Amino acid sequence: MKNLSFKQKLLLIGVIPVMILGVLIGFLTYNDAKNIVTNAQKEVIADTVYRIDVNLNMKVRYISESIRSAAENKLTGDLICNFNSGTKNPQTISEMETYCEGITRAFDAISSISVITGTQVLFTTRGEDNPIISRTVVDGFYQKAVEKPEKVFWSNLDTSMFLDSMNDGSKVLTAYGSIRDEGGNVIGLLVVELLPASFSNLLLENQKILSHQYTYIVDKNEQVICADRKGYPDFYNIIEKKFSEGTRRFQFDWNGEKYYACGQYNGLTGWKTFSVISVKNLFADSDSLKNHISWLVFGTVSFMLLAILLMYQSITRPLNDLSKAMKTVQDGNFEFQMDNDRKDEIGQLTDSFNYMVNKINLLIREVYQEKLAQKTAEIEALQAQINPHFLYNALDSVNWMLIDRGETDISNIIVSLGKLMQYCIDTDNALVTLEQEYQYIQDYLCVQKNRLEERLQYSLEIEQPLNELLVPKLILQPLVENSIKHAIEPYKKQGFINIRSFMREGKINISVQDNGCGMSPEQLRSLRQSDKRISRQTGIGVKNVMRRLNLFFGDDSELRIESEQGIGTTMTIVIPAADDINGGKV
Repeated sequence: MKNLSFKQKLLLIGVIPVMILGVLIGFLTYNDAKNIVTNAQKEVIADTVYRIDVNLNMKVRYISESIRSAAENKLTGDLICNFNSGTKNPQTISEMETYCEGITRAFDAISSISVITGTQVLFTTRGEDNPIISRTVVDGFYQKAVEKPEKVFWSNLDTSMFLDSMNDGSKVLTAYGSIRDEGGNVIGLLVVELLPASFSNLLLENQKILSHQYTYIVDKNEQVICADRKGYPDFYNIIEKKFSEGTRRFQFDWNGEKYYACGQYNGLTGWKTFSVISVKNLFADSDSLKNHISWLVFGTVSFMLLAILLMYQSITRPLNDLSKAMKTVQDGNFEFQMDNDRKDEIGQLTDSFNYMVNKINLLIREVYQEKLAQKTAEIEALQAQINPHFLYNALDSVNWMLIDRGETDISNIIVSLGKLMQYCIDTDNALVTLEQEYQYIQDYLCVQKNRLEERLQYSLEIEQPLNELLVPKLILQPLVENSIKHAIEPYKKQGFINIRSFMREGKINISVQDNGCGMSPEQLRSLRQSDKRISRQTGIGVKNVMRRLNLFFGDDSELRIESEQGIGTTMTIVIPAADDINGGKV
């Protein structure tokens, strides 16, 4: 057994195929059962919606026929004829009340029945005398009735057309038909107002078998006429959009949950019936089925796991030995080696362990030696730092001796040289203000002027807003040194260097201009075509300036060189102006 690989041992028992097969069968069984039940429930919902629509058609047709019959009844015609002749026959009104009471008893949906001619209410079951009606609403009724006098119309859910004190603002459904004379002319309207709640019995609450199902009827203006329960979710806009696209059965997402909806359009009224249920409630017992299948799969796999317990001992024993060996190495014994005569994966792991321990032991020795060398270098670097500080202190002592002897000129040079030393050895700040950089150049030029005397003249200009601009330290010194080296020292004439900082076209310009011999057009062209606009002729210091500009200010920064032979050279640092550049306000 010890010569078999670990994989072979597992495959030998057959855990992998049993687990895969068990999970696959469980998954497919659960999905098939869920799909069968879910589809069956969807058909139940669709059948429910269809039956609601059929019952709605029957009720609407029955009420419409009653309205048409009442509009054509002789009592209705007599009522209008009496009105037109200027009389009111109490017997006709009484008979009309009896007739309308019979209609009302037949339909629990009816709230009131009224006969209207023009804008006059000749008769109403509302129990009022001379009620006031909305002229706009009635004119709309008349217009439709004249266009199709033989039809009974159903309006959307709205407030009553009556404007009297009994109108409490509650909404009703209105059905109306035309009253015609013998010549077929519309002479009045029979208007029936119906309570929307009376249509709730159409929702078949007693036939519904699904919990958490919402069923409701809406009119053409998307107002809910009736619903099977209160507090249904506000997802009607989503449903209406899908329905208007021609889809009658669909799923949609609302508030992070999936819902299934089924709708039906009613051709008589233009109303729509919807039934909506959460997808998870289509198969409420899905979790129970899932648990049963999961336990079945778990039991099968557990039985197979018991079968590999015998194999367990042959695997864990060498692993325990390897764990103890690792603990020994963890305690600091990096020369420990394990005996190994196995050919399987555990044997390979043991060989890797022995190799790793040897490698760690070797690396520890190498790292230890490198640390000693690093410490030695740090000590030497610390000692090297003592020299500049010692020199600065020595210069300070010399300065005080010269002051005591009245040698102020030499003292000024010593002070400038000391400031230069102090500025250079300060490594805490890589960025300084432009004003500090100008002060350093002032000290540098002071020392150079003492050497070149009247051959060197200079001026420094800076616009006030640029004083606090942060720039890399020693960004100007290489440019000034380049001017002294190539424009002042080689010639006997008086040299002049102008250092100026200013804003131009939204950018910051820092220029160093001299009146040296300048360059020929060929030299200048060759210089501008070289990498980064800087050639080797300008020196390492000037190339370093360009690299540092790119580092701190990006590729938008540049070092421009302008030169004219016999007149001089100007080197200009150009950096982008912003509200805040490296912390400096400009």
